[in-house]
Amino acid sequence: MQSREGFSAQSPDARRRVEKRRVFTALSRSPAPIENLLPAFPANPCYSWPAMIFLRSIERLNGESEGYTSSPFPLPHLLSLKTLTFTSPVTCFTGENGSGQSTLLEAIALRAKLPMPTSLPPDHDPALAASHNLARSLQLNWSPKTNYGTFLRACDLHPHQGTCLEFLRSQCVPGGLHVLDTPECMFPPQRQLAVLTLIKALVAGNAQFIIATNSPLLLAFPDAQILDFDTPEVTERAYDDVTQVKFMREFLADPEEHVRTL
Repeated sequence: MQSREGFSAQSPDARRRVEKRRVFTALSRSPAPIENLLPAFPANPCYSWPAMIFLRSIERLNGESEGYTSSPFPLPHLLSLKTLTFTSPVTCFTGENGSGQSTLLEAIALRAKLPMPTSLPPDHDPALAASHNLARSLQLNWSPKTNYGTFLRACDLHPHQGTCLEFLRSQCVPGGLHVLDTPECMFPPQRQLAVLTLIKALVAGNAQFIIATNSPLLLAFPDAQILDFDTPEVTERAYDDVTQVKFMREFLADPEEHVRTL
């Protein structure tokens, strides 16, 4: 009869646990870029993602939650929200300011109890008051649940100007759920491509990302699920159908004409 040690050594789950421990140990001991610690992702950008999606769906429980349903800033998308299912390791929320994507993003992060790199506890942050109310009405469905992850807002990156990418790399680890709110605010276009490279490497290490963004560059992440908050109900969009993408293409095709007609 094979020993427990021998069986574990041959078990795929055991091998994955050993590999994950190796990566986390290396991350904690080495300042080397995370890309050097992970298997290289394929050169073809249209490859199939790993099946590891920790947060499979969210449901809003019956009843209204004070703070995001009242005037002067009612959020109709959140009133009508019943269920959102995540089908990709990278999901992007996009929409005009005030459409509710950041509020829902914050509520997911709070409900998941993701750590934030701030000295002020989330429970005492007045900017998150409405999101706390919404978070209490959410049910998160995991398969499986991860104990790793982070919640980062653009304001959390602001103190790290000049080293934002390094700070982002230090906060996001393989095997975690990472929730990012408008990271493009702190990254010029060229650096946003570096952010995409980092996310690709982390997804290859079984990380999941939920990102609120209006950046056509970040929205272009291969096979990302794009959820549009500019419609009466949250709607999944193909990249080419996203309003921000279509506008940017039209503008770049003839910027002088667009500016002349202002």
